[in-house]
Amino acid sequence: MNNKNPRSSVIRLCVERHLAREIEFMKPQLIILLGGVTLMGCSRILSGLHRESVELAREKSPIIAQLRKLAFEIYPTYWPTQRHGHIEDMKADFRKALSRLSYGPNHHINTG
Repeated sequence: MNNKNPRSSVIRLCVERHLAREIEFMKPQLIILLGGVTLMGCSRILSGLHRESVELAREKSPIIAQLRKLAFEIYPTYWPTQRHGHIEDMKADFRKALSRLSYGPNHHINTG
C-alpha cells in the first residue's frame, strides 16, 4: 500500500478550489484538523493558523481562524492511526472540540 503524503500542488488545488468553498457554504462553528497534511493545507487559506497557534491549541484553547469574513474555532489533532500511538490524545481532542458545539458540554458523545 502506498501511503505517501500528497504533493503540495494537489493539496493547494484541493484547499483553494474545494475546501474554501465548502467552509463558506457550511459555515461551521468549528473544524477538527486531522494530521499535519491537513494543517499544512488549511494554513494556506485560513488566517490565524500557524505553527505557534497549533502548539498552544494542543495545550490550552482552540485557534480562532478566519476565512474571509467567516470566523470559527480550529482544533488540530493527530492523524487517526494506531501506529502513531496517539489514539487517546485524539479522543481527548475530540471531546474538547465537540463540547464547544451549541448543544452544550453535557450532551453525551460516544468516542469509543
